[in-house]
Amino acid sequence: MPTPSTPPLGSKASARPSSRCVHASSGWASFGTHPSLSPDLSAQEANEERPGIGHPLVCCLACAGGIVNNTVDFTNIKTGWKIDGEVLATILEIPVVTLINDFEAQGYGLLTLGDREVHKLNNGAVRAGAPIACVGAGTGLGECFLTADATSGNYTCWPCEGGHAEFSPRDQLGVDFLVFLKSLHSEKKRVSIERICSGPGLCAIYHFLRQHWAFAELTNPKIEAAMDAAPAHKQAKVIADGSKAGDIVCKKAVSIFCTYYGSELGVAALKYLPYGGLYISGGIAAKNPDWITSEEFQSAYKDKGRLSPLVEQIPLYQVKVEDTGERGALFVACKILCETKGRMEVKKAPPTKKFAPLTTKDDEGVTPTEPVSPKSVSRSSLPSPSRFGGL
Repeated sequence: MPTPSTPPLGSKASARPSSRCVHASSGWASFGTHPSLSPDLSAQEANEERPGIGHPLVCCLACAGGIVNNTVDFTNIKTGWKIDGEVLATILEIPVVTLINDFEAQGYGLLTLGDREVHKLNNGAVRAGAPIACVGAGTGLGECFLTADATSGNYTCWPCEGGHAEFSPRDQLGVDFLVFLKSLHSEKKRVSIERICSGPGLCAIYHFLRQHWAFAELTNPKIEAAMDAAPAHKQAKVIADGSKAGDIVCKKAVSIFCTYYGSELGVAALKYLPYGGLYISGGIAAKNPDWITSEEFQSAYKDKGRLSPLVEQIPLYQVKVEDTGERGALFVACKILCETKGRMEVKKAPPTKKFAPLTTKDDEGVTPTEPVSPKSVSRSSLPSPSRFGGL
C-alpha cells in the first residue's frame, strides 16, 4: 500500500482523504431497536473488496459512553450493551478498530466544517491557539473541548460528561420543575442538565407543564391526543410542531428548553473560556435554528452576572449540519491510517455468536441526514474573524 501523505490531526493539510477512506452512516441507534448484527455476516461484508477501495484497514467508532481500554458501555441502553474494540477487530478481520467518545468525534468533526456549515451568532473574535468547545443537544447532551499544542498548533479533543452535571433552576417555575423531575427519578437522588436539554428533556418539560396548576387548563386536546398516541421518540416533534402552530403550552415548553440550553452554553463558556470558538451542534439546533437565536436562549447565555461581558467576547457558532460526529470518526481513522502507514496485521475471527437487539433509554427520534463527504482539513480552516465576519 502506498505511504499515506495526510498530515496528523489539526496540522496544515490540503489533500482530501484518498478513496481508501470509507465513511458509513447508520440510523438504527436513533430509534427503539435495531436488527440483530451477525458478526459472520459483517466479516463477510468487510471482506468484500469494492472497486478502488479494498479491505478496510482501520475502523473508528464514535460511541455514546465513556471509553475505557478501547471498550464502552453505552450510556442510554436499557439492558446494557458493551463493545470491545479488540474483539470487533478480530470478528471483522480489520487490523485496527478504535472506539472514541461520540463527542470526541464531534470535536474533531468541527475541524472539517466549511464556511456554509456554521452560523456566527455574535461578534466575538477568534484568538489563534485558544481552546475550542462544543455543546450539543439531541438524544442526550454532549460536551467536549479542544486544546492546541503550544509548538505545532495541532488541536487535540478531550471528551467530557458535562451533560451529567446537576440541573440548577433559574426561577420558581424551575424549582417546581426540579421537584417534578426528582419525583420521576427518585432512585437517582439527583437530576442532571441532560434531563432538560435533550429531546427527552423537551418532552419532560411538556409533561411537567400539562400537570402544573398554571398550565393544566391551557392544554390543547388535539396536542394532548397526539402526545398520548406518539411513541416516546416522536413526542418532541409533536411539541415542536405545536409550538410553531402557536399552542400555548408547547410554546412555553420550547421557551423553557431554550432558556436552559442557552444557560448551559453560557456555563460552558465560563468553564472552558473557548476563545477559539464555542460551537452548538446536535440535531435539535440543526433542525430548529430559530430556537438558538431566540431571546430566551441568547439572554440566558449572556446572563452570567459580573462575567456577562466576558461571555459575550467568546465567539459563538451554530453548526448547521448533523454529520459532524461521523466526520470526526473518519478524521481519527485517517490519522491512524497515516501513522501506521498501512503496516497492520489482520486477526482471523474465531467462531462467534450473534449480538442481541438493543433498546435505547431516551430517544429523540432524529432522522439521520445523508452523509457528507468530509475533507482533509487544517488549522487554517478553523474559524477566524475574517472568515466568519460576514455571517
